[in-house]
Amino acid sequence: MDFSSNEPASIFDHYVDRRFQARSFWLLIRCYERAVRHCGKYAREVAHDHFPYHRRTLFEDRWLKLAKAEGIPAASENNYAHNCHHTTIRIGSIVMIAQAVENPGDPVRRAIFRNTLAESNQRLLFENQRIKPVADSPLLALLLHGPTTSKVPYFADIMFPLPDLPGLNAYHEERISLFARFPKLVQRIETPKEETILDSIEPQIRTDIPKTGDDV
Repeated sequence: MDFSSNEPASIFDHYVDRRFQARSFWLLIRCYERAVRHCGKYAREVAHDHFPYHRRTLFEDRWLKLAKAEGIPAASENNYAHNCHHTTIRIGSIVMIAQAVENPGDPVRRAIFRNTLAESNQRLLFENQRIKPVADSPLLALLLHGPTTSKVPYFADIMFPLPDLPGLNAYHEERISLFARFPKLVQRIETPKEETILDSIEPQIRTDIPKTGDDV
């Protein structure tokens, strides 16, 4: 299947089915909610500082488990500095990584593993040529969500970083808004109350997400 170099969203949709996109989005929403409940036992100032880290831990762990449960290759990989791990999901020619940012389209933190992926693989997709994606030239897709300290997500976008730019400061003009793609899931986002209690956060595969269709 041939793709135009300016169609990264089409390439993404070719390899990553809507069912997994929906499950990943719903998992992200639930991790925000559960992180709020967990941090509710702390003083307000402590909770504010701890929340982004706990939410990230929840999502990275459960996204990894979700992918493996779906039979999708995924791993918790070390960064270049060997001081942090991140979940990497590989579906066909797509490499997915998640990152919280303050605003839609904000650049991600400078990280060598992201630069390496973008510079070595992304270049092929943005040189105005017709290509056929192959396993050794994947497309890096970032799941950007936030704001970083918000109790609920206000955006979740699949973005495609441009190559050869320090810190991945720019993205291809095409993006996939999961809020626009799955409005019924957005309607289920609950605004958390100030007083919350810690509940079980054992991972579960949701059975109420439809397996087919463009919306859920």
